[in-house]
Amino acid sequence: MGANGLQPKPQDTALHISEDDDVQLAEARENLRLIQERKSQYVMEPDIPLDLIKQERRLVKRIEELEQHEHGERLERAFQHTASPAISTKVRRLESKLDDLRNLHQSSDCPFVLLGAVYLDIILYPVTTTILRPEEWINLDSIGCTLGGSALWVGKYLGHLGQRSYLFSAKGTGSDPFTKEFERLIDCERGTELQDELVPCSLQDSCIGITVHLIQPDFEFTTMFTCRGVLAKLGWRDVAGKLHERLEQGGVLYIGGYPKTNLDTDLREKLEALHRNTLICIDHGRLTPEQARSDAMKALRRVIRHGLVDVYFCTYPELLNFYEYEHQGSLDEKGVMRTLEELASHRTLPTITALRDDLLPGDTKAYIIVGRSVRPLRGEAGEHLADSAAGPAVGPVNAFNATMMYQLIHGSEYDKLEDFAIEAGNKALVRWEELRKGALESREKMRKGVLESRLKLR
Repeated sequence: MGANGLQPKPQDTALHISEDDDVQLAEARENLRLIQERKSQYVMEPDIPLDLIKQERRLVKRIEELEQHEHGERLERAFQHTASPAISTKVRRLESKLDDLRNLHQSSDCPFVLLGAVYLDIILYPVTTTILRPEEWINLDSIGCTLGGSALWVGKYLGHLGQRSYLFSAKGTGSDPFTKEFERLIDCERGTELQDELVPCSLQDSCIGITVHLIQPDFEFTTMFTCRGVLAKLGWRDVAGKLHERLEQGGVLYIGGYPKTNLDTDLREKLEALHRNTLICIDHGRLTPEQARSDAMKALRRVIRHGLVDVYFCTYPELLNFYEYEHQGSLDEKGVMRTLEELASHRTLPTITALRDDLLPGDTKAYIIVGRSVRPLRGEAGEHLADSAAGPAVGPVNAFNATMMYQLIHGSEYDKLEDFAIEAGNKALVRWEELRKGALESREKMRKGVLESRLKLR
């Protein structure tokens, strides 16, 4: 197991079905061959056991399903290579869009609109077990509540830069303590640069979205359990009218927490309906290989192939899982670079992909991909910082996203989009590292506070 939790896998070609499907198909065909051999041993057909006949039918059906999936995957890959916009065209289109948005900002104001999941984070610390058992632990030192969601936190960090933003999400209508605490925390945000447009759910006593964080004592990792609640119903029809008002002349649209919502419904139609000068950015967040095969992620890959997403924020594992791609070569900096270059050559990525991940091996913790060009960003990320909701630790990646989008509108002009994106990425990396250092200090204070409180109890 490497530093980023990825194991090296055999090299693969650009056009392929997933390894799991390939193995299952081979195994099913082999099992069918063995059953047919057993059937041939019976002279009379009525003597063949019924169970053997049922097994044969099930295998034939399974093979047909796998072969259809293989055919569909190949068609999808082929379409990706033939129907996606040419890279040079996408680059020129984004350069023109950014020029228009910068002019819009100079004449009036370029609106920043944030759309996605906003929920209540319940934080349990320290959780001293990694295995769930039918036992009781009585050593929790703190239980806290805060607001969660990439869209919300990006808005907070845009506010630190003096940029007003408009947050669109859903909220519950229940009278339970969780909903009341959510409302209280939202009220605390009002009056800042972040303006919320939270849509009440039409269902009576609907529950807000909640994520429970179980944080290890050393902050090495956090286990999370999420109830999506009203967020599962958050769709374009809930926000379309006000969204178009805010983006009437174009602007920046950031989508966060996408898998927790219903935004995949009519995704292509709704993105195409936006003003042509809308810079569309997305960070779907944590993504397992299973989630990458969901209908929501398939819808997102389709709109990317059609050139409707301009900027994509992710970590290294998220990128590989999203594109169902495999790490190439050794788990070192060269292996990461090689994988990113091959992925950029064989897949249709958004015009700009901004990857930041302090679990990456080596000194490079961030990369900018423009078209097929992969460029490392140099920084001093240092010690790994687990992305938990414990205080400031939630900030770094969202601050990176906010700073990069801000710089794409407010930063110095460059002749080439690649140079412009790299400069914006470098500014974002500096901000990311500043917050990481502060989060590490806060984390250490939190750990010491727990130790001191325990000593007082002795």
